[in-house]
Amino acid sequence: MKIRRTLLFITITLSLIIISACGDKTARTVEYFDTHEAERSARIEECKKMEPTDRQTDKDCQAAIMSWSKSEHKRLKEGLNTPQPKSKGIGLKEIR
Repeated sequence: MKIRRTLLFITITLSLIIISACGDKTARTVEYFDTHEAERSARIEECKKMEPTDRQTDKDCQAAIMSWSKSEHKRLKEGLNTPQPKSKGIGLKEIR
């Protein structure tokens, strides 16, 4: 009887461990998506397919979108700070 009880206990314990391991998906952070751009892009594509209410409550979607927004802001800011080449187009005088 003790052997049966022990086997039952082990079986239930292993089952719970397996089930909890499959469902244990912690949300990724903005910093994670900052360093994993390919995963960020893939996650954003998945988020686009979601319902808006689900997208707003999904922590991975929020982190991926914030990371993308941060990188775009940084890219635009760097682009504005670089000197722009002078235009070599025709002027107003030459059109008339």
